[in-house]
Amino acid sequence: MLEMWGAGPTQGVEGLVPGLRLPEGGFREVRKRSYSVFFASDFEVLLRRLGKSSLIVSGVYTSIGCAASAMDAFMRDIKAFAVADAMADFTPEDHGEGLRRMARTCARIVGTGDVLAALGAFGK
Repeated sequence: MLEMWGAGPTQGVEGLVPGLRLPEGGFREVRKRSYSVFFASDFEVLLRRLGKSSLIVSGVYTSIGCAASAMDAFMRDIKAFAVADAMADFTPEDHGEGLRRMARTCARIVGTGDVLAALGAFGK
């Protein structure tokens, strides 16, 4: 992938945590090695050990990496929630097609408001 896409973003999770307002230790970094977060990683094992059965999918390339991760989650009986307004793609058309494909095959399409409301319910 390095030859095709380059090194990618260089900022680690340190730059993300303040924006997400996660509590100390409230995240685990998983480095993607290919389009799907499940490829060549222990991500599924981590989810199972934590007792998690759902995955919130966001990121760049809705129609590529986000879709691959959502499909792999579905094939592992993990519910994928694709956050439409927290994804991007090369073009608006690619973004829309990626969302439509995920909706038809492997994920529920939601917005950040839906996710924040659902996560807020767990904190009460």
